Amino acid sequence: MKDIVAKCQIVGRGISSALRWMEEFASEEKQRASLAKLKKLNREIKKLERATHLKPAVALFGPSQAGKSFMVGLLAKSSSDEVMYVADDATGKMYDFTDQINPPGGKESTGLVTRFTVERHVGQPADKPIMVKLFSQVDLVKIIAVGFHKNIIEPATCPREQLLGEVEKVLADLRGEMRETPYPEIDEDQIMGIKEYLSMKLGDKYIIRTLDEMSFWERAAEILPYVSWDKRYELLQFVWGKHDFFNDLFILLSRGLSTLNFANMAYVGFDALVPREVSIIDVSRYSEIKESEEEWCRKNARTGVRTKSLEVSAGGKLANIDRTILSALISELVLTLPTNVLEDHSRDFLRNADILDFPGERSADMFKERDFVVKGFEDQLKVFLRGRVSYLFDYYSLNFGISSLCLVLGDGNHEVAQLPHLILEWIHGIHGESPEARARKESDTKMLTGQDYANPLFVILSKFNTAFDKGNAMKKEGYYSIWNGRFDDNFSQAYTKQMTDVWTKKWTDKDSFKNVFILRNPMFSKAYFKNRGGETHVWEEGLKEEFEVMMSYMRESFLTDENVRSLVDKPEACWDDMIQPNHSGIDYMMPYLTPVTDPRIKKKQIEDAVEQVRKIVLNELEQYYVGGNIEVELSKAKKNALQTNLLIGKMISEQRTGKFITALSCPDYVARRVYQEFVNGQFAVQKEVSQVNVSDNQVLVDLLDSYGIQVVPGKTRYEEIISQLKTVTDIDDEKMLLEVIGEAGIDEADLHALAFYDRTKENDPVYQFVNRLVGEWLRHIDSMDSSRLKEEFCIVNPVAFVQVVGVLKDNYERVGLKERLVDALRSQVESYDVSRNQNFELVTRIASSVINQFVFSLGWIWVPVSERPVQKSSGTPIFTPGEEGMDIAQSWRTGLVESFVANVYFKSKVDNKSNLKSMSKLGEIIHSIQED
Repeated sequence: MKDIVAKCQIVGRGISSALRWMEEFASEEKQRASLAKLKKLNREIKKLERATHLKPAVALFGPSQAGKSFMVGLLAKSSSDEVMYVADDATGKMYDFTDQINPPGGKESTGLVTRFTVERHVGQPADKPIMVKLFSQVDLVKIIAVGFHKNIIEPATCPREQLLGEVEKVLADLRGEMRETPYPEIDEDQIMGIKEYLSMKLGDKYIIRTLDEMSFWERAAEILPYVSWDKRYELLQFVWGKHDFFNDLFILLSRGLSTLNFANMAYVGFDALVPREVSIIDVSRYSEIKESEEEWCRKNARTGVRTKSLEVSAGGKLANIDRTILSALISELVLTLPTNVLEDHSRDFLRNADILDFPGERSADMFKERDFVVKGFEDQLKVFLRGRVSYLFDYYSLNFGISSLCLVLGDGNHEVAQLPHLILEWIHGIHGESPEARARKESDTKMLTGQDYANPLFVILSKFNTAFDKGNAMKKEGYYSIWNGRFDDNFSQAYTKQMTDVWTKKWTDKDSFKNVFILRNPMFSKAYFKNRGGETHVWEEGLKEEFEVMMSYMRESFLTDENVRSLVDKPEACWDDMIQPNHSGIDYMMPYLTPVTDPRIKKKQIEDAVEQVRKIVLNELEQYYVGGNIEVELSKAKKNALQTNLLIGKMISEQRTGKFITALSCPDYVARRVYQEFVNGQFAVQKEVSQVNVSDNQVLVDLLDSYGIQVVPGKTRYEEIISQLKTVTDIDDEKMLLEVIGEAGIDEADLHALAFYDRTKENDPVYQFVNRLVGEWLRHIDSMDSSRLKEEFCIVNPVAFVQVVGVLKDNYERVGLKERLVDALRSQVESYDVSRNQNFELVTRIASSVINQFVFSLGWIWVPVSERPVQKSSGTPIFTPGEEGMDIAQSWRTGLVESFVANVYFKSKVDNKSNLKSMSKLGEIIHSIQED
């Protein structure tokens, strides 16, 4: 992975240099869009570098109580061992995971991931061998937000203007709490990461959408790193509707993080897990958070544990923390397996990969908000638990934490509505969004590893003992209904219903999904097998004679069933392994699992992702670069035009073009927000200084006249006024002069307001407003995430989208969009008056209208008809006024394609002598990123 780390660092350094270049040389409006985009790409490259340090992992995931724990027990033990052990290397003691650690009675865990590994960590205290990874404050925000918005229906909606006012007040209050240097536990990247995650998962929710529209997170990123941990909730509470329960929980858990000095991991002893009745992985700990030390100890007296707190090692220091708080803060628990597991070659995959046992998914609780606020503490905690279970799967999926996924499904219908969508997102993210893409991926993977199997998704139909019960209760002719229920109704149909990608039927362009496995637990097969054993373990000695004929017929129906043959690679081997005495079916699965845990597969995934980021960065920077060879620039432009032409052609055929063009437009809320900030902020101050009102300044004119200083308001320059004052007062030092006249009632700002105002683009408030408006519009369209581009517009390659946005950026300079906006808006902006003319709606409509005219025509409507590209189908110039039957989509496509070349010629005519230095620097940055 060292070579990938090096590539990440090269791209990261290039982005850092590009950010500095942007701040020095790029125009203000382009800065806004490109800086935000480059910072986001920098976060992505950092994430990829972190991913290189993660070991491949096999994740077990599925509905709650589906049999994941049983499967973990099979995968994480030697086939010669009867039970699965967890090792305490410091003492040499072994713990039976099922009987001594796992919560009793089939309980779910507290919503954490359990990692089983053969790796020995170095550096942990001998008496605290168990590593726990901890959530951060940022994670808590995401968890609470997901829990609230996914489980609370009919939430109260605060009117937009009221919400804006409340947010502004809190922002102002927190500015007064800021210290000079940031706190180490939170930074801008992490806060913007919240925005990106919530936009992706909850972008359709009113609160999340409205906060995005008011640049909530950008402003939060400027403030929250500089205020103490216990003050941050005052702003963050808007994300979860300002509910007291979530506020209190956030503060309580944040205080726990503060106790551990905001460490991202800690170490605990086995006293945190044993006895299991007070274990930190037992869901019961949640409901005990409010219990006092005395109350908790009295309730758990029979366990022999005398204190609610635990000693923890975090950041090299010891700390005592309430175990119920610690339980809620743990994202991952790391348990070490005994070394003898590796003596079993069927478990060789553990040399390369860890096992991740995810908490079970459950259906959303769906409280109405008015009911939620009066619910008891335990019911309210369920919303937090649902949020963290959802977030954990998202976090590991988005951060390359899952190499192979085992979807474990018990018998019967599965009521977790979100599961099929989560699985499809994972498939698309790691293995391909179409049958053709998955076929290519598997072909490449097989070539990379030299193995026959390359499918990273395993579907495990657990609790297969129930099939025997059903078979025993019916005639042999009905056996096919058993397989239809398990394989088709409960899996294939359930996981592709109402989806365009019917992946179970069309996994590749040549075959169906053939990676389904079956699993039975011998403990629950006693009725059909001769066995000996007790309560916890049995030893099977063969089928009972009275069931041999039934099993023979069941086998025959299994092997010939259409659903089985479609979804199981080798039905005969699958059945025969499962039905053998003391077998479960896991041994049939192992030859399929081991090849896909090859570390080279994960390395290739990260390498491809790094290359994707590198290409996007280069495309972003090349929009600004003007080389000396126009032929080279034209060649690149024509190549990009061809790629874009194919993309838009595909959109037209799928009738997505109109929606795509609309997505590129400027929403009213963007224009309104920028204008509100303009009239309320620094631009309003500049406007007051720059404008002259003769009547208001007559008193000052008369005062100066009394000193013999002649001033014509709006025409006499400021420097001339100062010169006359120096002569009259005989004071040459300007600073002293201003102090003296200040005492006489003449203010420096008043002199500026009175003097001639030399309006330039740099000091023209209207032009500055337009700069910010265009910048915010560009940032808005640049912020579309890859999932939206794929789902709504079928843009699989983000580089293609960068090229389209690049055309918009070049076109608006070529056709003078900003100048048109200034002309259209000046009279309205300059006539704004807080008491008589708050013209928000009018300015918003004018601004959006001009920008959207540009977007819907790419600016070609402002080019003389005779100079526009010609539409091939009609032989007339694109966007010809009054043309009958004009095809807008095709005109837009032609205009976009022709813009690539037109912009090269435009740039070549611009005097770039003053930009030689900037282009030289940018060329060096681009070259450094291009180098391998």
